[in-house]
Amino acid sequence: MSPRPAAVEASLLRGVDRLLHESLDYGETLRTLAGVAVDRLTDLCVLDLLEGSGDVLRVVRLRPGTGAPDAAARLERNPMDPTAPTAPANVLRTAVSVLQPRVNADVLANWTTTKAAASALKALRPRSAILVPLKAHARTLGVMTLARLTDDAPYDAHDLELAVDLGRRAGLAIVNAQLYREAQAASRAKSNFLSVMSHELRTPLSAIIGYADLLEHGIDGPLNEGQKSKLGRIRASSNHLLQLIEEVLAFADRGRGPEALRLTDTTAQQILGDVQAVASPMAEAEGIDLVVTAPADALRMHTDVRMVRQILLNLITNGLKFTDEGRVTVAVEDADESVVFVVRDTGIGIDPARLQHIFEPFWQAEDPMTRRIGGTGLGLSVARAFARQLGGDVHVESRAGEGSTFTLQLPASVDGVNGRRPPGPPGAASVELH
Repeated sequence: MSPRPAAVEASLLRGVDRLLHESLDYGETLRTLAGVAVDRLTDLCVLDLLEGSGDVLRVVRLRPGTGAPDAAARLERNPMDPTAPTAPANVLRTAVSVLQPRVNADVLANWTTTKAAASALKALRPRSAILVPLKAHARTLGVMTLARLTDDAPYDAHDLELAVDLGRRAGLAIVNAQLYREAQAASRAKSNFLSVMSHELRTPLSAIIGYADLLEHGIDGPLNEGQKSKLGRIRASSNHLLQLIEEVLAFADRGRGPEALRLTDTTAQQILGDVQAVASPMAEAEGIDLVVTAPADALRMHTDVRMVRQILLNLITNGLKFTDEGRVTVAVEDADESVVFVVRDTGIGIDPARLQHIFEPFWQAEDPMTRRIGGTGLGLSVARAFARQLGGDVHVESRAGEGSTFTLQLPASVDGVNGRRPPGPPGAASVELH
């Protein structure tokens, strides 16, 4: 077979790089690699990847019309044994490529130690083969076997050089996909840990709050003023801790897929009423006015009510924390196919240079060693994550010393099915919720 022009090979490898880096999904990367090899270089591609557990993952691709598909499927079900004295296992151990211009029965016998794989190879009848290591950063990840199933174009040294280059490029894409897979697993483990621990903490805390309620209602006799004062501190501290636990639970739950959304019919007014019932006592305790307004006409929504409530509570709580005096206002309005909630405060505001960071998990507006305002630093991160899961977003405008304005825009219907009421006339009346 005559060598390909250098420009053609360079174009081929650039195309391989692009395809291999289109996705960080591990399985997709392997399927793409096998597919590219079969499309452009070979009739049969066998990938054997050594997993962290010591097992081998095998992916097999066969060019349509060139062999027996059932044999290729059997071959995929019987991966290489990395400890066996076979040619693929030796490439894995030594990272030395092998060119086999002609494959005969003796060569095939040295490719596997299992009867099922040997039978599949015999049915496929490879005529010429190349075995190259898949390497990245001096680490051998696996072996790629390329085989031609016809006699008219045996592999040569030039093909081997191209296959080695492909193996090197593929190795980098595979290790990136492996790292991404490991990062996802670590993230899931972290979220599961946070969720379990938060639930475990919430159970005894709920008991503490329950017993405080019993004492406050005089179940065990009347309390003097000193006892009432201390009980109030217990309740305030317990409620603050419960709020922090809820933030951690929401943070652990923020990566839910669309299939996990609990969509129901509601109105923006109903959601605001629920939020106000929870936030008003918090505002009173801080000596801050909380004013909630909404149009007189119902703004209908089809959404995950729990998530919208959590977003608004996080935004209101954030405003209360950073407002020493004045008010926090919450308003809602219709915006075509969206519902827009606006939360304004008269607090300390945020330096514009820091606005880009406030939605990062655990970020605090004040220096962590000297800040006087508590919290987990998760509220705004959770608010934006939930908003985006619902197809919307949260934006902020703020200046230091002039307060902040957070705008939550959400689709009126998350799944696009629920109808919208027609827009109200200009200057539609607003009512204040009590």
